[in-house]
Parts: sequence; C-alpha cells; structure tokens
Amino acid sequence: MLYTHVEKEILKIRASDNLKSNFSIQLAYSGGMDSSCLLDVLYRLKSKLGFKLYLTYINYNTSPYSLCVSDHIKRLPSDLIKKVESVEIDSKYNFESKAREVRYFTLNKNAELNKIDYTFTAHHMSDQIETLIMKFADGSDLISMSGIRKKLNNIYRPILKLNKKIIEDYAKKNSIIYFKDPTNNILSFRRNKIRKLIVPIVIADDFLLKKIKEMNDKSIVFSRQLHRIVKADLRDSVIQHLDKIGLLSIKLGRVVSYDVVCFKLFLKLAIKKYFGIDNIQKSNKFWLECLSFLNDAKVGSVFIISDKIKLFKDRKSALLINQVKAVTESKVKVRLNARKELLLGAVNVDSKKPINIDGKYSYLVSKHDVEKGIFARNWKYGDRVKLDKGSKKVSDLFIDFKLPIFKKSIYPIFEDSDREIVWIPGIYSKRQSGKLKSVFMIWGE
Repeated sequence: MLYTHVEKEILKIRASDNLKSNFSIQLAYSGGMDSSCLLDVLYRLKSKLGFKLYLTYINYNTSPYSLCVSDHIKRLPSDLIKKVESVEIDSKYNFESKAREVRYFTLNKNAELNKIDYTFTAHHMSDQIETLIMKFADGSDLISMSGIRKKLNNIYRPILKLNKKIIEDYAKKNSIIYFKDPTNNILSFRRNKIRKLIVPIVIADDFLLKKIKEMNDKSIVFSRQLHRIVKADLRDSVIQHLDKIGLLSIKLGRVVSYDVVCFKLFLKLAIKKYFGIDNIQKSNKFWLECLSFLNDAKVGSVFIISDKIKLFKDRKSALLINQVKAVTESKVKVRLNARKELLLGAVNVDSKKPINIDGKYSYLVSKHDVEKGIFARNWKYGDRVKLDKGSKKVSDLFIDFKLPIFKKSIYPIFEDSDREIVWIPGIYSKRQSGKLKSVFMIWGE
C-alpha cells in the first residue's frame, strides 16, 4: 500500500505541474524507519516515473547514531545523489527549534543550487497528531490547528495521511535497514514525551482521534476562508514594495483593527509574498505583542520579527525590512548626458533644458562641476547642509518634510568633489553663483 500510495501522490504532483519526466525529488533523510521506507519506495519508482533522486541528511553530531547513518549513506547505490551536511547547534539555542530551522534551510538551499523540483519529507499521521496535541497544549488558535501542511512551497509530505502501521508493515516485509535515534527516547524533549506517552492513547481511542481530526479539518476550512479575506486586505494595504532593497510599506488603518489571528496571518502572508520567507514560527503571545507595538509604539520604533525581518512604525504606515536584501548603495558618480538608476528612482544629467521641468526635482549645476565630480549616495549619520546662516542636520530636514521612515535610508543625496552636499531633491538645493555652461540634473522616483 505504501508503494502504491506514494506513486499516486507523485503522479498527482507531476500532473499539477504538467511534468512528464526529467524532474527531480529530494528526500529529507533521517535514517529512521519512516524516511528509510520512503527512500526505498522512491528508489524503486525513480526509473519507472523518470525522476532524479537526491538524498539529503543533516548530521547534528549529537551521538554515534549520526556516524552510523552517515556510513550507511555511503554504501547506498551510486545512482542516488547524496549529500551529508554536518552541523553543530550551540547549547544556547533550543535544540528542537534550531534543528528544524537548520534542516529546512539546508533542504531549500540544496534544492535551489541543484534546481530540484520537489522536496519530500516522511511525516505521517502520528507526526500530525503529535503536532496538533502540542498546538492544543499551547492554547493555539484555530488557524494553528491546521498542523503540518501537506504542501509548503516546494516541500511535500506524501505520506502525511498514512498510519504508522502501514510504514511498519512495509519495513518488515521489505527488510528495510533503518536506525533508531537514541535521542528519541529523551523525555525532556517535549515532542518525545508527547510521542511516547500521549499519542498512543489518542490513536487507540476512536473518540479522541476523531475529535483531533475534526479540529484539524475545521481549522483547514477556516484557514482557507480567512486567507482569502486577508489576501484581499493585503493587496489593498500595500503602499510601496521595493524588491531590490527588501522594503515593504503597508497602510496601518485596516491592519491595527485585526484580532491577533488575522494579524498573524496578514503579516506572515506579506512576508511570504514579498520576501519569499515562509518559516516564521512564533507564539500567539508574540503576535499580540507585535500588534500592540503597531497600535501603541512611537513613530520610528522597531520590532524584531526574526533575524531577517524587522518592522518599523511610521505615522500612518508600517515598514517591513528584509535584512537579507536590504543594502545601502555606495556613492556613484553621475555622468553628463546620462541616466543613473539609484535605490529610489533615477537621476538624469541633461545639457539641454528639459520641457515641463519640475523645479523641486531639478537642479542647475555647472558642467565643470559635473565633470569634476557630482556623486549620488544615501544619507549617513551626521550629514549637514549649509544655510544662509549656519547649517542644519539632514535628518532634521527629513523630519521637516515628513519624509517616511522607509525613504530616509535610501533617499538620494548629491555631493560635489569636496564632499559638500549640494542637492537633496525636493528638500534642499545649494545656491549657485551663476556659472556658465550649466546643465540640469533631474531626479524622479
């Protein structure tokens, strides 16, 4: 039954993507019974269905078990493309959550580097029940009771709905070699405690099992309905998305009126859609604190969502920053009769007076100064401009002109060869002394 079930799942996935052959599958291998049985099935199917098979194993170096699995992988057939990633997790981290983060990061990285179409994991029904019990014990909301998803981007769980007994029968019938991880018996790990002490009781009790499944089904239906509503709200709430520098600006009006369930879904959907990050796992308490931050924090305050994502509070908007992409452009020289793309818009230097020019976003400068060097860069701490009397901080000018937070770090500042700021489009222009052979600098978003 396991073989037939997996074959049907692959055919369904293949059909949905209009693939016939020459696709590839990566198996997240652990050495245990579940992934070893799935490996055996996939290896038998790969020639029949025409796909390349990759095996990826994460060696956490926690016990001799890892070495045994690594040695076993070396003895597997040569037409199986194998990768063993050796990692060590610092004791300051929660091992379970950090191991999961490392695992999926490695799987996604390997899939991207090798252009692998699908990644399979060997999660089955007992794993789903474990997860749902843990969510229930944590007091999770109805959306979280969706549990393990069968499909998450390019990651599939083809045997998620199968009973563990089917896997055990397959292992016995086909003499599958697998290894027992001794850490699975450590009851200080919460998941192990639930797996060993609670899951067997739930599975053996028809009433409890039915209730768990009903809760899961109800959650999935509710999540789909809510997802459609929040997706429409997100579409209407986006002010600006600057993909090349990882910035997303969102109107606060609708967002701050959400309850914590909708808010969590909204932010996770925004991060997934615009930054491609889909592994933000936080508690309801965390999302409630985040929602309170947007309602109560001062303008300019920052909330850390993850090591990659920061949330900034602005006046009537919020700014999500993807720090993996966020960059500050080095200063670049502008050229005569040329166009230069900057992080925010572009600058043109024209020797002829443009038609319908907007004086706020144009600047008259001598040709000599352009040839000597006019440079575009971004704001930096301590920047000042000269006024008729004294000087003023650029940061204060930004405040005067109510420049949104998300523009401050990427707004263009132009300086001459002496490093004096001569122009900030729409905000400041240094007075020129009427030199000959002047040219126009024009900036626009």
